[in-house]
Amino acid sequence: MKKTPLKILLPLMLLIIIGMITVYALYINPKEEVTETGLKIDNVSFDLLNNDEELIPAVAYALFMKGDPMISYTVTNNTKTDKNLVVGCEIPGWANSFESSITLKKESSQNVELKLSFFDKLKQNNEISDAQINYYIKEGGTKIWNQSKSIKIAAKGTMIWSKEEDDDCADYIASFVNPNDVKVEEVLSNAKEYTEKRHLIGYQLYDAAAQAKETTAEAKAIFLALRQYGISYVNSPLSFSVGSTQRVRTPFESVRDRSANCIDGAVLFASMFENLGMEPLIVLGPGHAIVGLRLSPNSSQAIFIETTMVGLDAETVAQEAVEDGEELAESDITPENLFERACKTGRETYQAWKDEDNLRIVDIKMCRQQKIYPAFTN
Repeated sequence: MKKTPLKILLPLMLLIIIGMITVYALYINPKEEVTETGLKIDNVSFDLLNNDEELIPAVAYALFMKGDPMISYTVTNNTKTDKNLVVGCEIPGWANSFESSITLKKESSQNVELKLSFFDKLKQNNEISDAQINYYIKEGGTKIWNQSKSIKIAAKGTMIWSKEEDDDCADYIASFVNPNDVKVEEVLSNAKEYTEKRHLIGYQLYDAAAQAKETTAEAKAIFLALRQYGISYVNSPLSFSVGSTQRVRTPFESVRDRSANCIDGAVLFASMFENLGMEPLIVLGPGHAIVGLRLSPNSSQAIFIETTMVGLDAETVAQEAVEDGEELAESDITPENLFERACKTGRETYQAWKDEDNLRIVDIKMCRQQKIYPAFTN
């Protein structure tokens, strides 16, 4: 058998090694993007995206109102001269372009954080929509680098509880609590008829005991008024797993459709309470939510309401009582004592979650202080 000359084998082996190195560099261990002008761009991140592809309007609007940065990337100047750059981003049709001017010293790096100013269209979007985010860098008015990414814009009613581990998004539920919703005003107007003096005053009494009694009476009036609307409970458990989203109805939608699940009901009641200047709490536990209400400003005492009971009929209540070992006839059930039962159930639920150290309380007043404001109307 004739042997292949070494002078032929060596070049072939060299070509194979070069090919392997090229494949590794390009595909297995790609380097950061380097522009023709000597800039390197890496660590591009968009904090609003769930699973790196979906923008959640409630999160976007909250960060916008808080003035927090949403986008960041690192720019490195590998040249021997300083550079005056304009770093920017935009989501055409959804958000204005935002630009930041920087002076990048020679052979140095800088992390740039950018904000976005969204159009009202974001708060009115009713279905998942396609969009594109553009990142770019300008020098002397000319774009010297740009990168685009296709994303999804979630429907306005989308709530996310956490985007990743240790990233709690629960406070953003406050974006759905809207005390100025027209349906909230309508229900409150009717609720006055269920009070002794036909008015709702919120926290206006100086005596703590008297205020606690008034707060409970007004919560009861709202419960009875909503009951008259015939709002029924829709069984759709909450999922708090990382990255999971939930459809949440606005107060307008819950009243209009006469339908609400536990989180919808908590948002609806919280909107009513906040309208009156009171301090609502949304309490989250395993797969469920209830609403709480402080009995007076900054009080440690609160009532808790199982909002899903607002639409129960006497027969259902009696059956559930029997299942719990309680003797209760349908004739013994009135709208008034149904409210008492809803408070009792709410208190028991809250206490059970607290004992298990398995609850999350969203304080709407504190959320407003953190600039998480109402984002959605109808």
